[in-house]
Amino acid sequence: LKGKIMKAKKYTEVNELYQKGLRYYEANEFNKARGTLQMIEADFEKYEEIKDLLEKIDQIPAVEVSYSMANDHFKAGDLDKTKEMLYSILKMIPVYKKALDLKSLIEEMEQLIKAMNEAETRKDPQAVIEALKKILEKVPNPDNYYNQFAYKKMKDLTTGKNLRAELNYVSGIEAMAQWKYAAAYEYFKKAYASDPDSVKIKIALSESKQKRLKILQTCYPASLIVEKENPAKAKILWKKIIDLGPEGNEYYEKAIKKLEG
Repeated sequence: LKGKIMKAKKYTEVNELYQKGLRYYEANEFNKARGTLQMIEADFEKYEEIKDLLEKIDQIPAVEVSYSMANDHFKAGDLDKTKEMLYSILKMIPVYKKALDLKSLIEEMEQLIKAMNEAETRKDPQAVIEALKKILEKVPNPDNYYNQFAYKKMKDLTTGKNLRAELNYVSGIEAMAQWKYAAAYEYFKKAYASDPDSVKIKIALSESKQKRLKILQTCYPASLIVEKENPAKAKILWKKIIDLGPEGNEYYEKAIKKLEG
């Protein structure tokens, strides 16, 4: 009986040591965890788990190098590469706090960027600004891509640059829907001047330019065909050519002369 009591007492002491080492491990105090777990002998029933933990702890130097690289990718704005590296790190050390914190930050960033994009789509500049403020709060480091991105976009919005671009873009889309390609082209030009990095503005400007050119190439020859039989219709076509403006319009002066004649 005495032997059983001593054995139970020893098991309790060893198990407490194991639990203490586990707590150190989960708290990322890896050196303390190693020292504590190495005190446990191989006959302990959870020794295989201890061996697994010690193997994980041995990987900490490599994990720290990988985390540093992941953090560099995040600072550069490459979320996909950052997530890929964090996945590998957490596969090795699931409790590695730095990686878990960065993973959580990335998830928050993705939600904020999504909220910002949705606010832009529904043309709500105030909501965009609120999302940008939160990005700046989450990423205060000025060397980080997302801090620089949010700061620049916030500055553009508060100075009216992007707001002007968006308003001109919307006006251009409305003009296109009404077949007012000359007006649309002018709106998109103004939008591009305010925000030359916007892909959607570049596409809209190119499309309106092509439509405008197609109208010019169609209207003037058509006006010459109907000029004698239907001069009123020819005048309408010449006015349309003039309305499209002189820029890139080889028929502009000709149309003016036709109307004056």
